[in-house]
Amino acid sequence: MTPEDFERAFILRCEALAQERGLSQSELARRTWPHKGDPIKHWRTLRNQGARLPMVDAFHLAGALEVDFPALCWGLQQQSTRIRGFALSPGEGMGPANQGG
Repeated sequence: MTPEDFERAFILRCEALAQERGLSQSELARRTWPHKGDPIKHWRTLRNQGARLPMVDAFHLAGALEVDFPALCWGLQQQSTRIRGFALSPGEGMGPANQGG
């Protein structure tokens, strides 16, 4: 999965989580970026214009959805791994101890 693919998958998952929680995309934007002058426009730009998703924005999205940020990222990575047709065994690829060194 490329970084761009991951960003897109993250955005799509956040959209789905908002819908599951009964939040409109506008409400999600307001909860995520209350400090921005136009949070709805910012979210629309990220969703519809292929803008890069800064990590700080991803972190705030997870918070607004009351989802653990690392768990959300991990779930997306696991989904990508399954889509490619294989799954990692527990512990594989999770640090130096599992990288042969």
